[in-house]
Amino acid sequence: MLFYEDCNCCCNCVQRKYYVTQIVKGATGSTGATGATGATGQVGATGQAGATPRIGINGNWFIEGVDTGLPSQGVTGATGNTGSTGVTGATGSTGATGEKGATGATGATGSTGATGNTGATGATGATPRIGVNGNWFIEGVDTGLPSQGTTGATGSTGASGENGYTPTVGENGNWYINGVDTLLPARGEQGETGATGVTGATGSTGATGATGATGATGQDGQDATNFTTTNLSAVRSGGMTMNVQRNGTALPMNEIHLNNFTANEKGDTFSVKETGVYLVGYHIKTCELTNMKVRIARNNTALSNSVCSSTMPLCDYNLSTIAQLNAGDTLQLQLYDLDNEKISLHDEMSSNFWLVRLF
Repeated sequence: MLFYEDCNCCCNCVQRKYYVTQIVKGATGSTGATGATGATGQVGATGQAGATPRIGINGNWFIEGVDTGLPSQGVTGATGNTGSTGVTGATGSTGATGEKGATGATGATGSTGATGNTGATGATGATPRIGVNGNWFIEGVDTGLPSQGTTGATGSTGASGENGYTPTVGENGNWYINGVDTLLPARGEQGETGATGVTGATGSTGATGATGATGATGQDGQDATNFTTTNLSAVRSGGMTMNVQRNGTALPMNEIHLNNFTANEKGDTFSVKETGVYLVGYHIKTCELTNMKVRIARNNTALSNSVCSSTMPLCDYNLSTIAQLNAGDTLQLQLYDLDNEKISLHDEMSSNFWLVRLF
């Protein structure tokens, strides 16, 4: 007895065993019929496209250096099972010398197996954006991964990648990715408007008092046109990237205009020359949403009513207030409350710091 076994190790593990009985020698037997051709296996489904933005050495998408577990290219569907070859009829053994036996009839050709179905197309991945520093940003967060790497050796042509999802703004003002609310607002939170105080009742008109004696003529007042001669305008133009510390990092300025102020060489510390009441303010625009805070530091202590912060991430910081400043005070515009985190200032909307002496 002869034994034959084959195995097609694809999606369905199939083993077939064939047994052929040996013929005892005798007259030449007829040729056995050719077995039917096995059905062609189905083509495996095309794997889903991996998430953007970079492909790791294992072929998966990596975001912020973390393996998402998603392949950058759909897995090639397994090759369908090849139909088994029909059993060849056993050749009759040679008999004793005698008349030649009749030739056996040719076996019928087996039918062709059905073509397998095409696998479903993989889902579209999320779309990132390139920040001003050249890195990939996902939902406004710098992944720290460059959008362009060094040119490597020419490799083989890979399969075409799938398009990513385009973010949209939902009715609640948040960013949505593929219909899912990211809980991140598309715009900064608007500050609350303070309640209007109740108007007091009008008092009754008092009796007219006696005319007092004419007072002495007062001294001439200060010329009203001189109240703006003491001022400071400092601008950070062209954008920059800096590491922000928990206890405060002073923002250096590169375009400074001074009237009765002085500045250090770095352009991040300013000294007051005249005591008085000042209108002070600042504006900072970052490239991404951040949880940092901004303040004006007077003599290394936060100036009253000068802190700008929010419970939600911001990218736009604006504030103006009035403060009593004394000659000799030092002032800094500080970013703070982050653990040495890298922040990029916008290169098209300059950050600025300004003061005007009112009186």
